[in-house]
Amino acid sequence: MKRHFTLFALVMATVMTAGAATLTKTATPFKADKKSMPKAAIVAKANEHNFPTGEYKSLGKGLYTDDMLLPAFGYEPMTWEVEIQQSTEDPNFYRVISPYGKAFADAMLATNNVQLTETQYDSAGTTKLDIDASDPNNVYFAKTMIGLDWNYGPVYIGIPSSKQVTFKDGIFTAPVRGVAYGDNDGAVAMNTNQKWRIVLPGVEAKDYSMVFSFENQCTSNRKILGKITVGNDIDKVKYAILPNFQEDEVMGALADVAKKGLDLPVRGDFSWTMSEANKETIILVGLNRAGQQVAYQWGTCYYLDNDDTAWTYCGKATLNVGFIKTFFKVDDESLEVPLQRNVQNPRIIRLSGPFENSKYNGSNKHNCGLLHYITINASDDRCIYVQEGPVGLDYGYGLIRLSSTPEYYLGAGFDWEEIAETEAGATLGKDNVLSFPKSMLIISMFGKDNGDWYNVENTDTSIKLPADFDLLGVSDVTVDDNADAPARIYNLQGIPVNNPEAGQVYIVVRGNRSTKVIF
Repeated sequence: MKRHFTLFALVMATVMTAGAATLTKTATPFKADKKSMPKAAIVAKANEHNFPTGEYKSLGKGLYTDDMLLPAFGYEPMTWEVEIQQSTEDPNFYRVISPYGKAFADAMLATNNVQLTETQYDSAGTTKLDIDASDPNNVYFAKTMIGLDWNYGPVYIGIPSSKQVTFKDGIFTAPVRGVAYGDNDGAVAMNTNQKWRIVLPGVEAKDYSMVFSFENQCTSNRKILGKITVGNDIDKVKYAILPNFQEDEVMGALADVAKKGLDLPVRGDFSWTMSEANKETIILVGLNRAGQQVAYQWGTCYYLDNDDTAWTYCGKATLNVGFIKTFFKVDDESLEVPLQRNVQNPRIIRLSGPFENSKYNGSNKHNCGLLHYITINASDDRCIYVQEGPVGLDYGYGLIRLSSTPEYYLGAGFDWEEIAETEAGATLGKDNVLSFPKSMLIISMFGKDNGDWYNVENTDTSIKLPADFDLLGVSDVTVDDNADAPARIYNLQGIPVNNPEAGQVYIVVRGNRSTKVIF
């Protein structure tokens, strides 16, 4: 069943102060050269939503800040005036007139000394951005052409499929990668500076931006470095650091963090030391001067056990990679990967540096100088599963991480017996091959849909273990010629046990003799 716990019993980190981060503006001549950006964001289609067709009345001049198109071409976010209208039929619907029109071109000239041609902005002033704010926490606007072409085809803007634009106190805002722009190259989830917003006429524009990033999202020494920049109107930042936290529960935790979290004393660089957990998630909540929640950020980091003394090398396994196809159109790949077995628990194995020799790593390798792993837990042969962790690749949407549904349900607090009985685990079959049924594996990228997990629908991923490798047998119970050696206790699968349960059968090894004992 679902585990319930007190959130702040888990807060456990001390934040160290350091320097502050600043943004600088640079004036450069216009060039139609994009920075390297991830592709394939999905934006909502216009025919999926109905907007009022009646009259709209002008509210006057509001403010529009771009953090989509401009950063993709090397420019800082910029603000200019736009006309904003409201539906007379339904006041929850708004319209921005020519958001990238003459005022945008004038701002480019004044701010960046760039003179745009007629095709590089909406010179005709005919485009409009229709916005549905019926649900202030899930604002919608369709894929919208904005009337310009910067040498990569007509440009459009939209909201990624996660639809995270919000409307509060007359201001539309979005989280990092909560809005997108696109052209002939495809769509890109942007707002990486978290400065995109639309401010209604007459509304005082507050700067509630909050940008958080890791310097190292993976560590082998448990030291994590991060950086946070907040807007001038955020008065206080509260935080909590939670071990083995499921990110889809972040939204439900924000109120508790705002109320009971620790005060973050820094702006700029900071650090903390991870606990004994292999995964920790930091949640940050920004408060205004009235103590109201106005912004949030979160990030997850991982400890990678690069200490090989805790593992035994067991030869090479063959990894057939199919899970990457969940997100990208790539060919299957077969990789020879070092196989390691855990000394303390021989039913736990891992593939070391699985993508070190992959044809797809190249610039997509994201190993922070560390080895990454795919770890398989076979402690209970009723349900062999993959433990959560980054695999060492980043295709521009943040770390790619792999897990499995049994691991996910464990984190959600379900009882292991319930999970094992579902038969949702991997199978060890002919020729010592581990295969994974449809939807058992799950994959995530932190920059896609707020890190949501996706089922791997194909069954093309498998791991061929060495022919002489015994994963499920009891051959790993060790003996000692010293008759005076202390007794060691194993379960019937050959796994060391420190606290045997009453009524269960175990293997007890004393020196070079072993017996089965009922405790």
